[in-house]
Amino acid sequence: MSSLRRPPAPVVYDRLLDEAAQFLIEHGWGAVTMAKLADRVGVSRQTVYNTVGGKQDLAEALVMRELASFLALVDAELGQGDDLVDAIRRTAEQVFRAAAHNPLLRYTLSATHGKDADELLPLLTTQSEPLLVAATEAVTAHVPRFALPLSERETRIGVETVVRLVLSHVMQPSSSPEDAAADLAWIASQVLHG
Repeated sequence: MSSLRRPPAPVVYDRLLDEAAQFLIEHGWGAVTMAKLADRVGVSRQTVYNTVGGKQDLAEALVMRELASFLALVDAELGQGDDLVDAIRRTAEQVFRAAAHNPLLRYTLSATHGKDADELLPLLTTQSEPLLVAATEAVTAHVPRFALPLSERETRIGVETVVRLVLSHVMQPSSSPEDAAADLAWIASQVLHG
């Protein structure tokens, strides 16, 4: 009898995002509809709308969920060691490696036309403020334990600059994860140690 009950909302939400991501990778964002998503998950279309909102809300939820997985890497790496420059290098390398192997991110970044480019890509580029703010806050939370010789303003500028450089490399890699991370660590060392 318990199998006839609806799963709790968080389970439905996660399933909807899982299926939306898979469907997007397989068929493209233009093919994603709330009706198709409802069919894949086995819920009503109204449940999809009530749970995730409209299609743009779904796109934003997918991006923010992917960001959360990257921020978990950031937290894990920045939480280790006592050398901030080395922590930045390790963190950046892990993020770059994860980005290179993330099918949803790769699909989104390769979108060049149609709904994919119009609705998904801006969430990572021209409309990326929520992403930038969340990533900057996540990194900033780790900074106090390193006792930097910088003012609060200088720290904020430094952290945001590092985050922007990481996001830039994720969007358009120009070298291997190891090399890009080493380059980023060098820049950070110049800011931190003059």
